[in-house]
Amino acid sequence: MNKIQKFIDKYFALYLSECKAHNPLLEAEDQLDSPPTNVELATIMPYLKLKNTNPLIIGSIAVIKHLHVTSEDIRARTYRLTNRMEIFLSGVLPPPPFGWKLKKDSADLSTWISTLGSRVDFFSEKDLFPEECEKPLHLNPDSESVQMDCPVADSRTLFSIKLHLFSPRDLQDLLLLSRKLGIPKNLNKLLSTSRQRKNLTFIRRWIKMHGFHPS
Repeated sequence: MNKIQKFIDKYFALYLSECKAHNPLLEAEDQLDSPPTNVELATIMPYLKLKNTNPLIIGSIAVIKHLHVTSEDIRARTYRLTNRMEIFLSGVLPPPPFGWKLKKDSADLSTWISTLGSRVDFFSEKDLFPEECEKPLHLNPDSESVQMDCPVADSRTLFSIKLHLFSPRDLQDLLLLSRKLGIPKNLNKLLSTSRQRKNLTFIRRWIKMHGFHPS
């Protein structure tokens, strides 16, 4: 078993399998898609790296890596399942590999769909931060994931992205990350928009009000 397969098996395989089972909590229109299998993921990441796109896994699958969820957590669905995988690219998206096709969704994101119905959405800087940023973005990978050839956004990067998007799902992820890891130190230095800073203040107040600390 190679490095990336070991990494995926450690953090993602069971979660991806559960997501593939089509979580009944997902909305009906989401049932057509699901995230890639562990085998598909082990193929996609090297392909994107070979094409010089600098792929970085973000979104709920990246959150799962940092939460270190157990098999019991996943089977009990303590953490929400997803119907897609999200990858940030700093390079140009290449044509999809064999077994995948390119489509555009309603948000004009570039999306790959496999013959198994697996969905991968690709994000650029303008997709994540459509508003003008006040300073350069710093989207950094988790060091372990880089060593294992499967780059995943580090916790500070996840906080930065989700503080800007701040949908109900992003809020849920932020609170889970805060409970498990705490708010990353010196996070303010990474924030590039007033929206992020405003939402970080909200998160800090919520944590103080409910009195929880990292486990």
